[in-house]
Amino acid sequence: MRNREIEERIVQYITGECSRIEAQEIEGWMAEDPAHAAYVADQTRIWEAAGSLPATWDTRPLWNRVRQRTERSAPLPARTAYAADRSGVRRRKQLVAWTTWTAAGMTVLVVGALSFLIGRLTEKPPEKAEITVRTIATEAGQRASIQLNDGTQVRLNVATRLTVPERFSETSREVQLEGEAYFVVAPDAARPFVINAGGSVVQVLGTSFDVRAYPEEPEVEVAVAEGKVALKATTLSSASTAFLTSGMVGSVLADSLINTRTVPNLNKYLAWTEGRLEFNGAPFDEVSRALERWYDLKIHLAAPYKKVDRLTASFRDESLSEILNSISIALNLQYEREGRIVTFLPEGSSEP
Repeated sequence: MRNREIEERIVQYITGECSRIEAQEIEGWMAEDPAHAAYVADQTRIWEAAGSLPATWDTRPLWNRVRQRTERSAPLPARTAYAADRSGVRRRKQLVAWTTWTAAGMTVLVVGALSFLIGRLTEKPPEKAEITVRTIATEAGQRASIQLNDGTQVRLNVATRLTVPERFSETSREVQLEGEAYFVVAPDAARPFVINAGGSVVQVLGTSFDVRAYPEEPEVEVAVAEGKVALKATTLSSASTAFLTSGMVGSVLADSLINTRTVPNLNKYLAWTEGRLEFNGAPFDEVSRALERWYDLKIHLAAPYKKVDRLTASFRDESLSEILNSISIALNLQYEREGRIVTFLPEGSSEP
């Protein structure tokens, strides 16, 4: 039989696709020379290794690809050849030895190639490392300052939650904010700092700014003290991104509308970082929310909000009683307090 014919018969023999007569021919060929038997045994082990692939993989094309490469580089073991000259015995031994070495060598090459192909096909994609996060939270009446692992400084206002990964990735720095916080972001041109807050996304490289995103308030506000900030609504395309620079305030309303403006000073937005309550023409509902967060109170107003004046005032070291008295005088109100509950009433009215 020719080399190609022998090879095809061996494949059929190993895979069980040959007839009984063809099987007997291969077995007779194997009996002629130990090198033949060793070759078939090696190829059988290769085929069995390939058979461990998942059922969805067809191993025959793999075998054919390896066979096509190996047949071009070296012949298969053939029937024993005899030379006609005087050194026939010596040449026969050399040929048998060379055939045996070739079979073993090609087996190593075939096993290596097939193992590589099997490994490439069956290897599982690397699993993504699970990201561990932690949440830093302040209660009503509490504030906190922290430093993130990239060097960014963060001050948390009252009733605020900041969720951050234990370690930032190599390509980005992303956090989640609910409440209000002042960020001094450590510069890193390769890793933007991203804050997801309410319905907005704030992205910076290195700057100082305030983000206010309390869930009970209708808008998210960003006030930039230094540097440049990109602000966008989560429901809008990147083409709708607004860029804020020092002295600018941007707001996202109802997840979709972005407003930007330049303000004469940022005291209203940054006063809390210095321990001050700052009101500049604030409506009473804004005043009451601030008091509830700063002092862990429940504020009630026994009068229509529209009939109460707006408040302009600044408080820093005053006691709670002094602040409540000052607000009552400024807005022509009176108040009653029972523990954490404070009720404001129109001046001169009796307790409800």
